[in-house]
Amino acid sequence: MQGNVVVDGANLAYRTYHALKVIPKELTDKDGNPTGLLFGFLRSLAAMKDRFSDRNFYVVWEGSRQRRSTRYE
Repeated sequence: MQGNVVVDGANLAYRTYHALKVIPKELTDKDGNPTGLLFGFLRSLAAMKDRFSDRNFYVVWEGSRQRRSTRYE
């Protein structure tokens, strides 16, 4: 079944951030910047892609409130 999956990027990032108890916090890049959130975010997307392999994926991020309120009353 071909279809689309739309992922709320901000929600997934928030959930991943608060799940860092499971993901090692010491994950860093070569400059010492933390990368655990990115690792968890991409890992979650990969798990969804495995589960829904026949679908197209779109990750969306909500824009600013000001932009939204000028377009929609």
